[in-house]
Amino acid sequence: MTRAHVAVVRTPVYAGYESLARALDEALDEAQEGKGRERHAVTGRAFEEQQIVVVGEWMDSTAFNIGQAVKKAIESMRLPYPRARLELLGAVNYLVGAVLILDRRD
Repeated sequence: MTRAHVAVVRTPVYAGYESLARALDEALDEAQEGKGRERHAVTGRAFEEQQIVVVGEWMDSTAFNIGQAVKKAIESMRLPYPRARLELLGAVNYLVGAVLILDRRD
């Protein structure tokens, strides 16, 4: 299946923040191509319309997202490096979901 790519204006990365930018890009990739897509994405459904965001909206709370991020962080401590890393990237995505919930409320 072919996926459409869209041009996005990215925040400039200052010297010394390259590693943060790389990790955030990897979290994005994990959501759209990795485990996040495999488990949560529905074809054609935007990130903010997936369960990672809408469950918290149904609850009118960011508690679900924060709880999932904490769960993933704790699980990462008992996993080997490659899997631990992916769990932590998934935690980042749950926290971004919480940010989107807050943004929609505002």
